[in-house]
Amino acid sequence: MFGQGAPGVSSGPGDRRRSSSSPPRCCRRTSATTGAARRYQEKKSSGTSALALGLAVIMVFLILAAQYEKWSLPLSVLLALPFGTFGALAAVWLRGCTNDVYFQIGLVTLLGLAAKNAILIVEFAVLKHARGPVGRRRRRSKPRGCASARS
Repeated sequence: MFGQGAPGVSSGPGDRRRSSSSPPRCCRRTSATTGAARRYQEKKSSGTSALALGLAVIMVFLILAAQYEKWSLPLSVLLALPFGTFGALAAVWLRGCTNDVYFQIGLVTLLGLAAKNAILIVEFAVLKHARGPVGRRRRRSKPRGCASARS
């Protein structure tokens, strides 16, 4: 018995329907279970993308903690990621698109860009904090500038 799913339908519903219906009486002995290995791999790997994404976030947190040598700064970087994730998920849901491999690759790319942007913002804030307030530098530089202009 041969068959193919309708365009836009994943292999899961087709496999369930094929397994629930019995082959015709003339084909019961000769029907082959083609695609059994594919179905096995799909069932085994389903739901692992969330685990992989979670482990990636933990790895990024540990790398950023090593870079900044603090535990608090990587949290501010990682707090930017849910906004990009929920925005992409909402856009896909509102348009009625599917959550396929291409969307997941795009989501990882989007998360990388959002994390890069957040890292640049945090590094800029750390640099500005290390320099001190702007008002103090201006007050210190005015008398020196005035003293050199008088002489």
